[in-house]
Amino acid sequence: MSMVAFSLIPFVVAAGAIVNGLIGRRWFSRQLAVATASATMGVAFALSVWSLASITVFSSGTSVRDVTLGDWIPSIPLQTATGIEMFSVKWTLRLDPLSAVMAVLVSGVGLLVHLYAAADMRDEPRGGYARFFGCLSLSCACMLIVVLSGNFLVLLAGWQGTALCSFLLIGFWFDRTTVPNGAMKAFIVNWLGDWGLLIAIFLTYFTLGTLDFREVEASVTSMPVEVGTFGAISGICLGLSVAAAAKGAQVPLHVWLPGVLEGRAPVSALVQTATMLLAGVYLIVRCAPLFERAPVVLTIVTLLGIVTALLAGSLALTHTVVSGVFTPARRLLRFDAGALNACVNAFGWTVKIAAWLAYMFEKHVVDRVVDSIVEAVAWAHRKLVGVKFF
Repeated sequence: MSMVAFSLIPFVVAAGAIVNGLIGRRWFSRQLAVATASATMGVAFALSVWSLASITVFSSGTSVRDVTLGDWIPSIPLQTATGIEMFSVKWTLRLDPLSAVMAVLVSGVGLLVHLYAAADMRDEPRGGYARFFGCLSLSCACMLIVVLSGNFLVLLAGWQGTALCSFLLIGFWFDRTTVPNGAMKAFIVNWLGDWGLLIAIFLTYFTLGTLDFREVEASVTSMPVEVGTFGAISGICLGLSVAAAAKGAQVPLHVWLPGVLEGRAPVSALVQTATMLLAGVYLIVRCAPLFERAPVVLTIVTLLGIVTALLAGSLALTHTVVSGVFTPARRLLRFDAGALNACVNAFGWTVKIAAWLAYMFEKHVVDRVVDSIVEAVAWAHRKLVGVKFF
């Protein structure tokens, strides 16, 4: 039951996105559109909790389970470091403690964002309402594919989906001057970072002869630690670090993040908690066996986290724009994110995941409180003065 349940998680959410995107825009009322999106997210959250419990509380055997949905790329000969190997890829989803925790986080926070968006989007036209919830659900579905992927190419499919959905969500108000610019900036920066992931995937197959996470972990354990040198494993980790820095808005690929605030408040909540920023952290933790054998790159990741933390903290202390009265709170949360990426070298992967879970819920709560206060002040100002506050 648990194997079937966890394999359905991303597709349940994707079904809600497809229904809202294709049918809801024309025929759904606002209530039906939000009910469809929220119901599918609720089912995904329930399945995620059940899957986590099945491999922890109720587990009677292994805590790692793989489900193959079908063949993707048929066997073709490709060159590797040891000779010609037959390359093939299957649509494989993997359930282990890391992916189960991440699935609960993505679906849980995603459900909360959907419920918040139901009120925040109340002034949107009916068609735009369904379109927004379709994009919101699709972003969560792509992120669930990322965290449940069993190999690098399935991860890449979800990875590209989150980039596309971020472009659609940030640019939802495409008729405004600054919004399309912010959406395009996010798309371009993440596209540049994706080249790092592609290069890392090519190097992984050339060096290890496989793209399956379990086989990669087994192969890399027999390889030496590259202390003071920069070998093949360090090259792989450097490419992964570039991709993670772009998704996680780490210096120097952080320039796309301010554009998120140009979009709707639920977009900021989802991008900064359950999708984009989380994807970068997940990639590094999922590839922990590789990074443990590349201490040079791990040091670079630590330094970038420290620089990001200091930069975000200094911006928070000097920000004075009234329309973002509470933007310092958001920027201080970016300080937390940079500090979390820096702590990985000092405290290890388990502590980082625990701290990141706390950060996600902290970020979500602060964002919702900030947006509620700003909206309440703006509403009161319109009632008293008769003009918009901002």
